[in-house]
Amino acid sequence: SRRRHTRSLCDWSSDVCSSDLIDRLILSGPIKESEKFWLLKNASLFLFPSLAEGFGIPVAEAMSVGTPVLTSNYTSLPEIAGKHGYYFNSFEPDEMLDAMYYAIHDFNTNPDKKNQLIERSNIFDWSIASKKYIKIYNELSKYN
Repeated sequence: SRRRHTRSLCDWSSDVCSSDLIDRLILSGPIKESEKFWLLKNASLFLFPSLAEGFGIPVAEAMSVGTPVLTSNYTSLPEIAGKHGYYFNSFEPDEMLDAMYYAIHDFNTNPDKKNQLIERSNIFDWSIASKKYIKIYNELSKYN
């Protein structure tokens, strides 16, 4: 399956396949939840170049384990990552690469950043959100 994914990537981008990156690139296909959180926790950076995102759950998940997030400044993503996320303004490869280097360097030289990301992600805790929604629904039901 990795060979199949890699072949389709090579069809899409000959630059990646002709470089040393191809030996370090893993396109895993579907993964289990437990694997996802292990990967997020052990990543140097979570890159999420989305143009159309409903809420940004992947960003919140990466932040919940203290992994720095680099994402586009479109849709809801800046609202999710807030001031603790890293952003790129263009999908041009050079700008994204510069943003990646900056994000990794800044994160590694700022010891508070990991805890700030985790703290920020806590506002998206589903158990807290569901309790708030239930409270609102109960209050609204009093008016019927």
